[in-house]
Amino acid sequence: MAKRVTYQLIDDLDQSVIPEGEGETIEFSLSGTPYVIDLSSEHAEQLRADFAKWIEAAGRNAAPGADAPPSADERRAIREWARANGVEVGARGQIPRDVVEAFRTGRPTAR
Repeated sequence: MAKRVTYQLIDDLDQSVIPEGEGETIEFSLSGTPYVIDLSSEHAEQLRADFAKWIEAAGRNAAPGADAPPSADERRAIREWARANGVEVGARGQIPRDVVEAFRTGRPTAR
């Protein structure tokens, strides 16, 4: 017996089914809180249009020290955080950049 599992992308705004190959998942952040939303192509366009005036008036802000290598104390904290979150990291050596970034932003990592 064969089983077929089908996934559908649902527009988070109006709960409509997004046809395959259309729509998109958009990630954004506001006041340090990350958001993700699945939208039809039309709604994604509307979201970008709504944000456009705010983005134009704003400046880009790189997180302070985001590219700085972690200090010894931060490396220790990152390793503890990674292990507590099921991310494998070595006891010594360089910590992968995506793990450092996930620690600094409070996001889960794909590892």
